Amino acid sequence: MPLEINIPKFTINLEEILNWANLPFFALIWRLITNGGWLIFVFLIIWGITQILNYRSEIIKEKNTKYVLLALDVPRDNPHGPEVTERLFAHLATAGSARGFVQDSSIFNRPRFSFEIISKEGNIQFLVRTPLEYRNLVEAAFYGEYPNIEIYEVEDYTKDAPDRFPHPEYNLWGTEIVLYNKEAYPIRTYPSFEHSLSGEFKDPISNLLEVLNKIREGEQIWIQILITFGGLTWKKRGEELVNKLIGAKPKEKTGGGLSDFLSSLIPKIFGALSNFIYEIFFGETITGGETKAIEKEEPPSLISFLSPGEKEVVAAIQRKISKIGFRTKIRIIYLAKKDVYDVHRAIPGILGALNQFNTLDMNGFKPDDHVKTMPSGFCLTPNRQIIKKQNEILKAYKERSFRRGTNGYILNIEELATIYHFPVVTVEAPLVKKTGSKKGEPPFALPTKEEF
Repeated sequence: MPLEINIPKFTINLEEILNWANLPFFALIWRLITNGGWLIFVFLIIWGITQILNYRSEIIKEKNTKYVLLALDVPRDNPHGPEVTERLFAHLATAGSARGFVQDSSIFNRPRFSFEIISKEGNIQFLVRTPLEYRNLVEAAFYGEYPNIEIYEVEDYTKDAPDRFPHPEYNLWGTEIVLYNKEAYPIRTYPSFEHSLSGEFKDPISNLLEVLNKIREGEQIWIQILITFGGLTWKKRGEELVNKLIGAKPKEKTGGGLSDFLSSLIPKIFGALSNFIYEIFFGETITGGETKAIEKEEPPSLISFLSPGEKEVVAAIQRKISKIGFRTKIRIIYLAKKDVYDVHRAIPGILGALNQFNTLDMNGFKPDDHVKTMPSGFCLTPNRQIIKKQNEILKAYKERSFRRGTNGYILNIEELATIYHFPVVTVEAPLVKKTGSKKGEPPFALPTKEEF
């Protein structure tokens, strides 16, 4: 006996559905809900609950993560330039790889590091904040590139600062630094600071250290560079930008996915339907022997028509996306006692030091007007808005938070090494905390007390 399967018929009354357009808005919503549309709301509610639970688990994980702040004493007579620090950042990209964080969709689940430069009354200190579980990785990365560096744990310097403003003794100015172009465009990096003929390297960090050296008693400047591994999707966005700039033709998609199947099936269906209608009305059969016009072959891209400057921009983008990238946030805080507070004397020098990395045809840094502790236009209560911004950026800085403030952007390891590296021996920064006398291990054959 043959197996029979009865499938219920499913019919759609298109005329009735089209008549829904004449219904009032709330009546239309009710008609959709009563005809199965409630499933959409169920899916939206489930999706929203899932997002809330994921967000809550990320917050709990952040609170339970233990961090350690490490002071870095700059090696005396350091001969190494930023290229050494670039390898150091590449080393840190492996953090968390054992947990498969590269496939993780949320940057908040990835290990984060905070590279900081602070100046207290002109005394400069390099620091790095790392999750406790990656302390050995960070120290190994620094010792591998700077054998004579001294690394030791210190208390968090931000604990000595006020927790809230307004404050009777201190005032604060702060901002986040953002890019003024798409993140695929690179900033000016350290190879551009080397003379093409003499090979002399003009260390870009020297201008920043000079400003940090000049602040007075009662003043502090904090610079925070917060990073986490940027994944791989940003590279694809960079490739799409390159193809757009050179006018490259989109590649034909190949594969057996559902989208490819539908994209090929739908034209065939409409083509067969149009042929059927043509045969009914005109009584002629369309054969496959029609001739096609010979199309002139177009070049794969328009790169040969670009100007030399445009070609240089394309090449710079390709160089950037060829290296490891980190999702980055940069914060700057100027904290001082009210009797010496002078933001116009301290901050322009910091921003000016960052301007040397800017190029008008590619990318550069600028303060974020939404975060900067200045009142926005058409503000009825400017003082209250400034206080609110002061508290927000101070809390974000102390927490080393990725969630607060702007979304951040991608800087590759070459760009990070350009803005954060130890000064070379030619940079005169006498107040930078440096190592003492060179340390070494005792000789292996040194006689012990028992042998005498």
